[in-house]
Amino acid sequence: MYHPVLLRRFEGEGDVKKGLLTAGAICVVAVAGFVVWGMRGGEANGPSNPVSGNKGAQVVDAPKWHVIGGLEAGVRSAFIEVSPSAAKDRSAYDEAVAAVCSGENGCLVAFFLPGDKVPPNEPMTKFLSEGGWNSYQPVAYWFNNAFTVWDCERAGDKGAPLNAMCGAFVRDAHRAILAVTSRTTLARFCGWGDKGEVAKAKAYISKIRDPARREQFASTLDKDLSEPYGGEASNCVRLRDKIELESENALKFLTEHQI
Repeated sequence: MYHPVLLRRFEGEGDVKKGLLTAGAICVVAVAGFVVWGMRGGEANGPSNPVSGNKGAQVVDAPKWHVIGGLEAGVRSAFIEVSPSAAKDRSAYDEAVAAVCSGENGCLVAFFLPGDKVPPNEPMTKFLSEGGWNSYQPVAYWFNNAFTVWDCERAGDKGAPLNAMCGAFVRDAHRAILAVTSRTTLARFCGWGDKGEVAKAKAYISKIRDPARREQFASTLDKDLSEPYGGEASNCVRLRDKIELESENALKFLTEHQI
């Protein structure tokens, strides 16, 4: 379990999935026209897609997945049920996205497992007025050419997108890096002096076993350190004890949990 002080710093992170899903849905409301994906078989009905200009083509069910519904939106939209045997097979999700989206930007695909609660087939505006994704837990969600949601437990960590932070201690380690950069950024602004936390964070990152994850963490560190502190000068006194403790706890966590 991660250190309580650092956990408090990231209050609200559990709402990221809901926010991403809602944002993705809202983006298509303003687009005129509809493409409706039907039940099994996935045949698209209605007028031409005003975004792509293409008629919705029939989507043929595959052994690993099949279309079970969708929302009426200005872009292609589909609900996909993934076979239990393929739930942790990344290729099943990629194949479904390729078949449904056909390379279109803004395509929406929500993935479910058998037994999951699935939204009804209805207009996007009605869906949002009823609470949107608040009552649903898709195992994965594709929007704007990327997986913005990925359930590490049900969809698995093998092949998971990097931003899902799947794997033992990965998310906590990422939080720890952020805590270190927060201390450094504020310390530079306030003149607290260098405690060597950046060098320790870089040493930790250099030992991350997965090359892609190592690059991701290094990019996070560099990006955060390149941004100037934008808070009030009064925080130099008011927040110092809290920020210093968070950084110390973060470094302790990194020392004990190499990913």
